[in-house]
Amino acid sequence: MLCSARSAIANYLTWAESTVRQTIHRWNHHGLVGLWEAKGRGKKPIWTKEDWRAVEKWLKEPRSISSRQLSHRLARERQVFLGAEQVRRILKKKVALEKIKEKTSST
Repeated sequence: MLCSARSAIANYLTWAESTVRQTIHRWNHHGLVGLWEAKGRGKKPIWTKEDWRAVEKWLKEPRSISSRQLSHRLARERQVFLGAEQVRRILKKKVALEKIKEKTSST
């Protein structure tokens, strides 16, 4: 492919020319599969299902617990280092997903 065509594609997509070149190369060698994201990309999860089970157990305790307290407890007892705001967002998402699951199962 001509360099000017790569440059035009890069400008249109607001990508670097090298990214366009690599994408075209993957397309030529692997077809559509070459455009999929490779495994191992992105940030790995910090916590496991066991950590989540521990949080659920802590939330069932009779006293209320804040996201900051959960964050500190995760760090102290499970060696999982998440900020209070991140813990709050994760809990909010989990509750929303459970509500959706309940709606779909009752329908």
